[in-house]
Amino acid sequence: LLNRFSHTFITGVSRDACLNCFKLLAEKGVAEAQYEAGYLYEHYSADKSNALYWYQVACDNGNKDAMFTMAEYYLEEQKDRRNAVRWFSKAAALGHIKARVHLTKLFYDYYHDVDKAYDNAVLALDAIEMDDGADVGYLNFILGNISYFYKKGENYLEKAMDYYKIAI
Repeated sequence: LLNRFSHTFITGVSRDACLNCFKLLAEKGVAEAQYEAGYLYEHYSADKSNALYWYQVACDNGNKDAMFTMAEYYLEEQKDRRNAVRWFSKAAALGHIKARVHLTKLFYDYYHDVDKAYDNAVLALDAIEMDDGADVGYLNFILGNISYFYKKGENYLEKAMDYYKIAI
């Protein structure tokens, strides 16, 4: 019921009715409902502070999608990469592949931390399913580039080249 329910409204049920249902469950501590309430407030309400509130509550209850959303908020709205990395890292630790992809991009593009970029890319690639929608091509591109100048060891370099060959 909760899985993406708020994104595909049942015919004849208003957004307000959906939001009220999610809020009831959210107030009872259901993390998925907290996330969905945040989503509804973010996308269908003028009051975005309620969205942040419910996303934060969902984060506090271990919802990886809420953590990913908070990371995007910090990165895009607040221009706060430190907090974005913190939330992406928490979501990635819970198995959120797109959070791992964002960490790879941040460490590679902004921090120029090759070790962390490589490690996150490898972890993401190991977990990706091809229909997940994650940016596999970008990860492979990063691994390919890293493999040209990274000198940590032969096994490490071999794995990078294996992933690079998959991309081409």
